[in-house]
Amino acid sequence: MEFDFIQISTTCDRREILEQIAAKLVADKIAACCQLEGPVTSVYRWEGKTESADEYRLLIKTESALFSVVAASITELHSYEVPQITAVPIVAATEGYAAWLRNNVGQA
Repeated sequence: MEFDFIQISTTCDRREILEQIAAKLVADKIAACCQLEGPVTSVYRWEGKTESADEYRLLIKTESALFSVVAASITELHSYEVPQITAVPIVAATEGYAAWLRNNVGQA
C-alpha cells in the first residue's frame, strides 16, 4: 500500500489565526484534518535574544505533494514574520484512516 502523507506543524500566539488557517486548509481540500493544541510554551532565539512565549500549535494532515501549497496558505494568513512550518512523514496508519485521508484531501 502506497502511503504518502505528512503532518505539518505550525505555531502562533493567537489561536484565532490558527483557527482561520485550519478552516481554509480543510475547505480548500489541501488538508484532510487539522488539530489545534495549546497553549504550549516555546523557548527560542529571536534577533540575538532568548525569548519565551505561550503559543498554540496546529497539526495538519495532508499529502506530501501539497506541502508547498499548504505552506503558502499558512504564510499568507499567519501573523509571524517567520512562521514555523515543518513536516514529518506519516509512516503508517490504519487502513480506515488512510482511506479517509485519501478521500478528504487533493483530487481524490
